[in-house]
Amino acid sequence: MDLHVLDSSDDACFVCANILSDYLKTTPQAKLGLATGGTPEAVYRSIIDHKVDFSQVRTFNLDEYIGLPENHPQSYRAYMEKHLFSKVSIATENTYFPIGGGYDLRIKTVGGIDIQLLGLGSNGHIAFNEPGSSFNSKTRRVKLAPQTIQDNSRFFEPGELQPVEAFTMGLATIMQAKQILLLVTGQHKAEILKRVFDGPVSEDCPASILLNHSNVKVIADKAAAEYLTACV
Repeated sequence: MDLHVLDSSDDACFVCANILSDYLKTTPQAKLGLATGGTPEAVYRSIIDHKVDFSQVRTFNLDEYIGLPENHPQSYRAYMEKHLFSKVSIATENTYFPIGGGYDLRIKTVGGIDIQLLGLGSNGHIAFNEPGSSFNSKTRRVKLAPQTIQDNSRFFEPGELQPVEAFTMGLATIMQAKQILLLVTGQHKAEILKRVFDGPVSEDCPASILLNHSNVKVIADKAAAEYLTACV
């Protein structure tokens, strides 16, 4: 994995946005795998500032909650509309989420994902592939780990129903992307990022599978890379 360490979270997000924007400028029919959560918001803001043409782009989101309508503020469809889709020239019919069946076939039909943006969960999950997920897993319905539910509770109001299941791209699906950007920020991610880099490659740490991919850029801020030898 190719490690890039930046001074701050904003800097790391800016670098991610530059990579994605530069690719879209040269590849207008790109297929992007997209992530949600707090950190990617800055990535999407920066991409919008680049004023890239999205009219031929197709996007495939990593996951979606089960039990929330599309227009619920915490659905990932609503998240993407708020932070990216409504602010660029992308057609709704070119934005895909893993609801129901046929997601992997749809990705294959368009020629695969060119660049997949990932975050890293505090327990080593990528997308909603929790520890113990098979490295051969495809897109499927999953139960969320207690740690993931706790980590995501900050996005929900006290007493609000929080989903405990989701649809997610599988690890095998993610690994088929031509290039992967793993964005990791914050000191609270330092231990798990070190574990990913140190190995072993194990289903107990789903993100460790990325060690087997030939084209992964890890973009981290100094806090997240605290326990790593940085190469900027």
